[in-house]
Amino acid sequence: MLLVLASSIAFNDSAVIVLGEATISPFYFGLILYSICSFTAWRRGPGAQSSGFRGRVVLVILLVYCTFVTAISPALFAGLGVISATNGIDEQVRSLTPLTFTLSNFAQIAYLLLNVMFVWRSQRDGTFEGRHIAIGLAIGAIVACSSFMGDVWPHALFDNSPRGFYTIETGRFRGQFSEPSHLGAFAVIATIYFGATLARTKTVRGFVGYAVLTFMAVALLYASASGTAAIGLGAAVLAMLAISLRGRRFGGSTRVRLPVFLGGLVAVVMLTVLLPSIIDVIKAIVDSKLGSTSLTNRSLVDQNSIAVLFRTFLLGAGDGSNRGSSLLLMLLSQIGLIGTALFLVVALTSIFRGLSSRANAPAALALIGFLSSAFVSLPDFASPILWSLIAVTYSTAFVRQEGGAALGAVPRGVVDERVKSTGSALESEFATVTGYGTR
Repeated sequence: MLLVLASSIAFNDSAVIVLGEATISPFYFGLILYSICSFTAWRRGPGAQSSGFRGRVVLVILLVYCTFVTAISPALFAGLGVISATNGIDEQVRSLTPLTFTLSNFAQIAYLLLNVMFVWRSQRDGTFEGRHIAIGLAIGAIVACSSFMGDVWPHALFDNSPRGFYTIETGRFRGQFSEPSHLGAFAVIATIYFGATLARTKTVRGFVGYAVLTFMAVALLYASASGTAAIGLGAAVLAMLAISLRGRRFGGSTRVRLPVFLGGLVAVVMLTVLLPSIIDVIKAIVDSKLGSTSLTNRSLVDQNSIAVLFRTFLLGAGDGSNRGSSLLLMLLSQIGLIGTALFLVVALTSIFRGLSSRANAPAALALIGFLSSAFVSLPDFASPILWSLIAVTYSTAFVRQEGGAALGAVPRGVVDERVKSTGSALESEFATVTGYGTR
């Protein structure tokens, strides 16, 4: 069932169940079934006796706090002007919707509950792994690349939400997503994940497979012409460089595997050849945004998000009550300063835990890319990709020597002897991201 669930992470803009204007995406339909099936086995197995509750405390507090704020804020601050999730942004920027309880409030809390339970289960048993992320991203990339077929591509198969928020424009691809920026965010996550996995693969078949997937992801990134995705990719590259520079402080000789060297050489050559076209695309994106109605409306939405935060005395208007143009400002306006801080603790914990593991470092880097993109222009707190990456990285548990020195990281309940042989978690990070081996 986890494989089916992972296969649906790239189809969040489509609906598998439609009840009036309420829709359920394939991922959440699968997550509901998975939660029901796994509930009876919640206290079974060796993972039930693990000491992982300490790591779940922040998630529990986040869920309880968000539920509390969502339960009281729409009544406490009734009539406050917000950007409702039920109407379009362009229609509301100059005519705000009065704050009240809506179906979106209940839906968002339900999504958060399902996601927290999903992360709990993954931390408890270590069942949701990096390979599931790889499968989901690969399926999403293949389907998105098939949209290059043009008009014969079955848009109606994926554009089936009654909300009708699908962008219709030429020149930029959106694949199975509702708009090009969503495709761009997916592409940057896939590029980071496949690229980081490519750097550490040791087999020819694996190298060729991940090289093809990385190329497909880069092609989608280019076709989406998304400035948001470019920012996310840049943040992940900076993270890789920071880890590499930090790892060099250990000194010693290093070696580079031949496939990684050849792959890096090809990437440099391709980047050099495509650099003029990339610069032209970036310039076109900037020129199209400057002075546009879209940029003006985004600025007004951001101003309203900040106003909602302060008018609710930093408490927030409730999860699902106000839309924003970025994830950070949306969270501040919905769950307030404390709720946003709790989520950032969860995200940073996931990143640092993931980077300490050879197996989960690609997912941690992909999470950096996602958050960097989302904090610019991807306001989706219920994103399947976001919570899937958190489920993989947050469940990483440190393995320590008798003296207490950190050796590496593996999923809770799994003892990996290879991790013990690395000597330190940082050397694992270094080898994972750069392809270097220490000796």
